[in-house]
Amino acid sequence: KTRGGRKGRGKTGQTGKSLVVLEGVAERIAATLTIEVPGAAGPRRRIMTLHYDRAKVVTALGENGLVFLGQRLNGLPCVVKMISLEHPSKEYVKELQTEVAVYASLLPLQGQVIPRVLFTGADQLDRLVLILSDEGSTLRTHIGASLAHSMGEVAFTAAAVGALGQLHSTGWLHGDVALRNLVVSPVTNRVKLIDLGRSSRMTADAAGQTAREAEIASLRE
Repeated sequence: KTRGGRKGRGKTGQTGKSLVVLEGVAERIAATLTIEVPGAAGPRRRIMTLHYDRAKVVTALGENGLVFLGQRLNGLPCVVKMISLEHPSKEYVKELQTEVAVYASLLPLQGQVIPRVLFTGADQLDRLVLILSDEGSTLRTHIGASLAHSMGEVAFTAAAVGALGQLHSTGWLHGDVALRNLVVSPVTNRVKLIDLGRSSRMTADAAGQTAREAEIASLRE
């Protein structure tokens, strides 16, 4: 084993594929997580394969090529975020590092008002990896907007403000409250917050209170 409990090194074959093995805890059991990265078709569109002992397809989400949709062994979807620590955008690197730290401090809220962390760690290619439970569709999508509409404006706003209030009660500001960062579960209709990369500690002074009230107000607009 190499330092950090990782086995072996990335392998590159004639097909241009890179095989990376991560060791960690997933679904509360020790598991080996393998990420197979085919040659990228472009900087903003990549197709990957995520393995929880068996291959599961992962497709790119968003426009920055850093967020992917995966599938866990139980068939449920997950969200995979990864970035090279040598990525030219230091802002993206800092945001994912911040998100990992914030999730680690918010264990009681995981699965309640924010996604659950399934895996976090670094691979042999010095990429920071964060795998989260997929909690639903964002309000920026047709599905998410339809689910929010079916709840009714009053009920949805109350649920969103309640979720944000629980985050605030832990001393954290979200930092980027927007429709794209609110998700609605198609099963439970629960509203949850995602994308905590711009979160920051709430100060105890008037400025902190103002920032808190501004985030809540943005949900009521």
